[in-house]
Amino acid sequence: MNTFYVNFRLMNRIIILIFFFFASALSITRAQNRCVIKSDGKYGYIDTTGKIVIPLIYEYGIQFSEGLAAVKINGKWGYIDTSGRNKIDFKFSGAEHFSNGYARVMVDTSWGVINRAGKFVIKPNHDMVEYMNEGFIAIEKNEKWAFFDLKRKKYITKFIYEELWSFHEGLAMVKIGKNYGFINTTGKIVLEPIYRQVRMMSFSCGLACVRNQEGKWGYIDKTGKVIIDYKFGEANWFQENKAFVQDNWGEPGYFIDRSGKRIFDKSFDNVWAFKDGLCGVTVNEKHGIIDSTGNWVVEPKYDWIHVFYHDGWIAYFNRVDGNAKWGILNTKGEEVLPAVYSNVVKNDGDCILPEIYIGDCSNDVNECKRGYANLSGEIIWQPTQ
Repeated sequence: MNTFYVNFRLMNRIIILIFFFFASALSITRAQNRCVIKSDGKYGYIDTTGKIVIPLIYEYGIQFSEGLAAVKINGKWGYIDTSGRNKIDFKFSGAEHFSNGYARVMVDTSWGVINRAGKFVIKPNHDMVEYMNEGFIAIEKNEKWAFFDLKRKKYITKFIYEELWSFHEGLAMVKIGKNYGFINTTGKIVLEPIYRQVRMMSFSCGLACVRNQEGKWGYIDKTGKVIIDYKFGEANWFQENKAFVQDNWGEPGYFIDRSGKRIFDKSFDNVWAFKDGLCGVTVNEKHGIIDSTGNWVVEPKYDWIHVFYHDGWIAYFNRVDGNAKWGILNTKGEEVLPAVYSNVVKNDGDCILPEIYIGDCSNDVNECKRGYANLSGEIIWQPTQ
């Protein structure tokens, strides 16, 4: 048998093995995806084909996140895995989703933080815990806030702040008196509290959008140096190196780059931030989508529109007989689900399917019937309650 034939057979076998490896991995990923459902007052979970994979036996349940879901039985909360096995004991009076390996839980009326093993990393004796990001968590006690370093297991500040925000790009906004400044990951104030307001409360793309005492908006870097002058009546934070600004509040605005130079020749009444190359915009009270070059993906023709980033879909609504009716577009602007639903939202967990609602959702979506669709326009789970 010649060498070429042997090598060909070997390569062919390797290719087949690689194919089955990735197909198997993809199958496992799909099989482990779970979406919470409610029917006849009980909660359970389906997979992305609509098959019930965890029975409807729970008093309450939330979406899976990082492979675990908080569910309630006999008035107590615990966590299950994607096969429905109990992973963390039912001993909490409240429980929320996991983020970066940690979850907020309540014991009686106090909050703490657990890890994936169910062990407390912050004891449940605090008024509130919030803003778990970049390895830090904000904790409230006696109406004052402090930051805790989850990795080093210690506080980096005392309980001295009336208001703060999560860490982004290594800095966190804090309020001192009437103004805002920034601390670093050791708790040291690195930007003095001289700013009247901070857009989105954080740095993004290396810059923060801040408002001075004269009421004008500009952009600073992490040293406090003014990179783009205080000259805007309204401004937004940078996303994907683009920011929306208005020379005067209430007037049409435009996008700038990180040097402050205007980009695109279009003006807009209002916008959302860029993400994954798309941005929702408003023109003459109608909503559409532009791409990263400023070209239209969806012409401004809807009463409202919202891009759910990372998932490749867009929610939209038009008013029908005075009521908002929601549907779904894909990122090409094609309507894959008609505008017939009371609401359409992206869930806050591992479930990749858009949630669709029917009924009166004016006060709370939980009062509606919830179902799921996919981006091919198929109804995976008819809305139930």
